[in-house]
Amino acid sequence: MGGGPVASIGPKRFRRQSLRTYPRGMGIMVVFSSFVALAMGPGLLNAYGVYEEEYDRLFDSKDESHAWSGALGSPVIFIGVIQIFLANGMGFIGGHCAQRFGPGPSVFAGGILMALGLFAASYAREIWQLCLSQGVLFGLG
Repeated sequence: MGGGPVASIGPKRFRRQSLRTYPRGMGIMVVFSSFVALAMGPGLLNAYGVYEEEYDRLFDSKDESHAWSGALGSPVIFIGVIQIFLANGMGFIGGHCAQRFGPGPSVFAGGILMALGLFAASYAREIWQLCLSQGVLFGLG
């Protein structure tokens, strides 16, 4: 056998990787990127409250005969419920994709889905369209 130092962990053998193989400043970039991702992820999900107030004003004020107008049982709340459920519940699929394809393509695909979801939500005219666009597309991203 040849090729450099080998560390033995159980029956498998792994090559040691020197820290010199990484470009200078890569550690700082990783820490900064992780900070941004961890700060923006929950922030985007929790920002739904801003949208919810506007959706209540736009959709519930059209027909005052609804029993849910201004109540907690408003159908607008399902947009946020779907969005947060999918964003938190689909983490195992995102983890599998990150292991299979790498973190870069997985994060890129998620960002595209989130952008498409918000873009499609801007054209929505009914609540069910918002559920599909912002709830499902944004939630899957």
